[in-house]
Amino acid sequence: MKLTATFVAAAVALTGFVAAEAEPVNPHNIILPRALQPAAGSVISTCNRPGVIALTFDDGPGANMDALINTLNQAGAKATFFVTGTLYGCIYNRASSVKKAFDAGHQIASHTWSHPDLGGKSSNEIQTEMKRLEQAIVNIIGVRPTYMRAPYLSTGGQVQNYMRSDNYRIIQTDVDSQDWNNISAQSSFQRIQQAGASGNGHIVLMHETVSTTPGQLAPLVINWAKQNNLKMVTVAECLGDSEPYMNGAGGGNRDCNSPYVPGQTSSGNVPQPTSTTQQPQPTTSQQPQPTQTQPSNPGGGSVAKWGQCGGIGYSGPTSCVSGSSCQKINDWYSQCL
Repeated sequence: MKLTATFVAAAVALTGFVAAEAEPVNPHNIILPRALQPAAGSVISTCNRPGVIALTFDDGPGANMDALINTLNQAGAKATFFVTGTLYGCIYNRASSVKKAFDAGHQIASHTWSHPDLGGKSSNEIQTEMKRLEQAIVNIIGVRPTYMRAPYLSTGGQVQNYMRSDNYRIIQTDVDSQDWNNISAQSSFQRIQQAGASGNGHIVLMHETVSTTPGQLAPLVINWAKQNNLKMVTVAECLGDSEPYMNGAGGGNRDCNSPYVPGQTSSGNVPQPTSTTQQPQPTTSQQPQPTQTQPSNPGGGSVAKWGQCGGIGYSGPTSCVSGSSCQKINDWYSQCL
């Protein structure tokens, strides 16, 4: 009996929660002590509690980021943006969009500087990819993230060891919308529906840079989440983590063409998102269905391993929207541009 009482007291002290008879703990709002929050270097694919869903958007910042933020804000939803430095143009050219997302309470996380497959990189190469983007994020929002998603979900080689040493949690997914694979928004949505709303919350992978995702797929997912009483939260919140940022090194060259120069570590309290005025209403008119044309051969005869329009591992039709063609972004990714 004494042992049981001691265990209960210790559990209460550890979690920081005292259950009141009149007000039971809401599992949606649980924040774990730092010691129980995800460890650096851990690979995470799902939320750790029911009743929530984490919508995540990769590859930005892109041209549709502001519209997507407006859609999320209007719905009272929070999301996580895994941003890159150069995949869809220089991050500094869309700094206002990144700051807008942060100020609205969305989570900003790392997707590396140039979107390479980290699994084949050395620790020094991984460090350069992470630190250059980290520096840009500090310059834009004042803090560095402690969450990242590896491009192509590639976590082999030195990835986990490096992320553990640099205080990053590695976020995967348990529901890939496949929006990148040139399928319709409705087909992507069906994949999310099929995952269901029961059990611990899903971490849903989408791409803000896919033209149909902000205007078509995201609203479908938001409405479905509401109908199923799922709270749309950041990845950090779905894991009970109250500290998704830390101080980091800013400064350096604030452009994407100059060589990387390490900056100075920020100090003081981690800034909180600023309050924002009501966001403008998003456009809700249905987008026209694109006509299809055969793409040009990306990369002058070579192909990327993944992407919207061909390559190893690609299962969709090799076609692009009229007026665009398939372009090789790098050895691993092709895109209709």
